Amino acid sequence: RADFSLAARYAIPVLNADPGDPEANFGMGMNFLVEKQYTRAAEHLRRVLERRPKEAAAYNNLAVCLVNMNDFSGAEKMAGEALKLMPKSPEIKETLELIAKAKAEAAKRTLPGSLKTKENKK
Repeated sequence: RADFSLAARYAIPVLNADPGDPEANFGMGMNFLVEKQYTRAAEHLRRVLERRPKEAAAYNNLAVCLVNMNDFSGAEKMAGEALKLMPKSPEIKETLELIAKAKAEAAKRTLPGSLKTKENKK
């Protein structure tokens, strides 16, 4: 695994000079992703895509951020974009599986509550 905290340390002066630098934003985004700071990671990964709209890794990692933020629709869209660019990528397929699993778990959590609500209305 890469040491993204080191990448983030080197990225800060680059971003001070050029806030849109794709490599520095990718490093910062990955560092925040590893630290589970998904909103901050997503911000940086979106900046990567502004300058590099064909960066499959940025789309895929943005999808991971979004699924962890419970934005399943956004996650599916970003993973879909990544898959278009790299259709044989096992990492992107893993992300799609992660999204499907998270959606199923979220549905299970909401189902019992909605059943109780219907029972209370009777």
